[in-house]
Amino acid sequence: MQGQARQISSHTLLPQEVLITASVHERQHLYRYRILALRFQPFDQGISKLMEVLVDEGRRRIKMLQQLAHRLQLSGLLTTMIHEQSCFDRQTHFFCKHPCFSGTAD
Repeated sequence: MQGQARQISSHTLLPQEVLITASVHERQHLYRYRILALRFQPFDQGISKLMEVLVDEGRRRIKMLQQLAHRLQLSGLLTTMIHEQSCFDRQTHFFCKHPCFSGTAD
């Protein structure tokens, strides 16, 4: 019985860990849906709009997580995470920057 109690307690997460995990998960999906919305835009407007709806829902869930963090006095934790994630997002994109495709090539 004690071994079972120890096993359960070893999987218990702190509120900070739950918020971080949920926020990271939501941001990953938000980024993924944003990319998919852009990629489907030229081919299938319906799927692109669906991906945009999923992005909006993800933003709403992230806002709810931020409000929860503020109520738990952990808002600084997610703010730091948001800054780190936005720095990463600026460095990764799928647009081609090759001169042949920029309209400036001869």
